[in-house]
Amino acid sequence: MTDSDSRCSRAARIVEQIAALLDETRVAQLIDGPIDAAVGTFSCRVERPDSHRQFHDVVSEFVLHVHKNSTACLQELTKPQARDEAVALLEQAYEGTHADGYHAALLDANDTSQAGMHVVLSRLADIIKARRRHSHRRGVFARCIDPNDWHTTCDIAAILLGRCRVLLPAEHCPQSPEQFVDHIPELFNAVLSVDQLEQQARSGLFPHHS
Repeated sequence: MTDSDSRCSRAARIVEQIAALLDETRVAQLIDGPIDAAVGTFSCRVERPDSHRQFHDVVSEFVLHVHKNSTACLQELTKPQARDEAVALLEQAYEGTHADGYHAALLDANDTSQAGMHVVLSRLADIIKARRRHSHRRGVFARCIDPNDWHTTCDIAAILLGRCRVLLPAEHCPQSPEQFVDHIPELFNAVLSVDQLEQQARSGLFPHHS
């Protein structure tokens, strides 16, 4: 086996490893399940907060509870940290019924046409899951891809570009893997976001090369 063949086999194994680690079923078991279990044990006795302080207390207790009781959240927070984390998550990522951000969460919490704080906490749980999924994904690529191994990284990009060509007309297909070595996560997303290819990945989209 030539050095090139050996490198290509290594690249294929890395792609296969990443695909396994990012498999939706695996990620759901690793992140969504534990967070959902923690959320299920949280008791929210406030339907609509009567003040900003009470709103802060509830969302802080919720974030603290999820971090303390979920294996998906590796960091245990103090109460002030939980408050800051809750407010930051709402401000950065909350998508409300009529608006987005922290103030939208406040409006939803006091909206008599829906379940108030329960709606806010449900969406906050989704934000926490999305953030943990993002961190997991970033960690997978950091562990699996050696930034100092240029040639193998190019081979990985070539494999992913080859899969993208299944989706794109020939005239729109990029030709140079070297141009995409810094965009492997995006290439993976382009491949695995397609239902057809996700199904193929579960049944051997990236075959093992010996």
